[in-house]
Amino acid sequence: MNLFEHCQTLLPENSSTLTTLMDYLNQIISALVHIESLKIIIRDLTLPNCLLFDSQTIKLSDYAKKDDRYSSRYVQQIPIRWLPGDIIAGDENWSIQTTIFMFGTLLFELFHLGLYIPYHDLNDDEVLQFFRDVWSNSKQNGIEPSVLCFATHFPRPTLCNDRLYALIERCLSWSSLDRPSFRELSLCLDETATVLSQ
Repeated sequence: MNLFEHCQTLLPENSSTLTTLMDYLNQIISALVHIESLKIIIRDLTLPNCLLFDSQTIKLSDYAKKDDRYSSRYVQQIPIRWLPGDIIAGDENWSIQTTIFMFGTLLFELFHLGLYIPYHDLNDDEVLQFFRDVWSNSKQNGIEPSVLCFATHFPRPTLCNDRLYALIERCLSWSSLDRPSFRELSLCLDETATVLSQ
C-alpha cells in the first residue's frame, strides 16, 4: 500500500490521525536528509511514491508513474503540479531545492489526507499556462508569485497548525534560494512535534 491510499482511510476527526501523520512525516524527512547528504535529486516526490509496509515503515520509491491509476498526475512523465514554476518555465535546472519544493507539495497533500492535489482547481493545460503567465509577470513586476497564489492553490489543511503551514509555505517559495534545507526542515519538524505533544 502507498501513503496516498492509506491517507484516504484516515479520519481527520480522529485524535490519533495527526500523531500518525507526524510519524510518517518524520520517517520521510529522515530519508530525505540522508538523500540530501548524498547529493541525490528526487524528481518524483509524491504520496503514491511513499510505500507503506505492515510495520508502518515508509520507503521512498519511483513507483507511481508506472501505475495507470496515477497517470493523471503526469504530463509527459513529469509531475507538473508538484514542481516549482522555475522548473516548468525552464529557468532553473533540477536541484535539491526542486526536491524541497516537491516535499512542500507532499506535505500539503499529506495533511489534506490525499483529498487535494496542488492546483486542484485547474486542469493540466491551465496549470502550464498559469506557470507561464505568473512566472513572466512576476519577473517583470518583481512580485513573488507564491504571494499571489499560495492561499488560492494551496489552501490550509484543517490538520495543519500555524507552524506546519508556515513550513509548507517556506518549501513552496518561488525562489529556490528561499527554500530551507532538509536538515533545517528536520529540526523545525522536531520542534513542531514537541509543541504538538505538550
